[in-house]
Amino acid sequence: MTTFGHTGTDGTDAASLPGLLGGLRAIPAYDGYLTTISVYVNITSGKDATMKCGLYRNADGKFLGASVERTDCLGTGAYAWYDFIFSPTIPITAGVEYLLSVWTKADAGYYVLDWYGEDASYYNTVDTVEYTSIWPDPFDREGEYTGWDFCIYGTYTSNPLVLSGSGNLIFTGGNNKLIFEVK
Repeated sequence: MTTFGHTGTDGTDAASLPGLLGGLRAIPAYDGYLTTISVYVNITSGKDATMKCGLYRNADGKFLGASVERTDCLGTGAYAWYDFIFSPTIPITAGVEYLLSVWTKADAGYYVLDWYGEDASYYNTVDTVEYTSIWPDPFDREGEYTGWDFCIYGTYTSNPLVLSGSGNLIFTGGNNKLIFEVK
């Protein structure tokens, strides 16, 4: 499995809004299929949380699909990674920019989404959006925290390497060398 987005937990601040809709722009290195989006969030201790994640293509703002909604996220009052499964998986393309997003159903203070930096050149966004079954357009929002980089990443299966032609394929590591002859 391969990831794209921000896998660190090095947040310097946080966003807390009712109906929080947050996102991070990210570019996968390989073609593949998105299986999971993970979000680093703090849910108020003892509160039952409802959240879901979605994927948008940045170039045209097209919504590509949503994760399975989770209603089983029980808050501990501490930050934790929450994983959201995509079934079916969503095809993604290397070098294409996507917006990884999370959407919460709660009052302000239930969720605190960790952010680790600010880059005004990106339109990463967090805003208040009523939680429904219809995904909103995150690109048509002014955003409470426009430009902030959130701790969100996607996990995907990358397409297998396909060899064609002929010659030698050499893998090296340390003092070892493995040579395959391709005919």
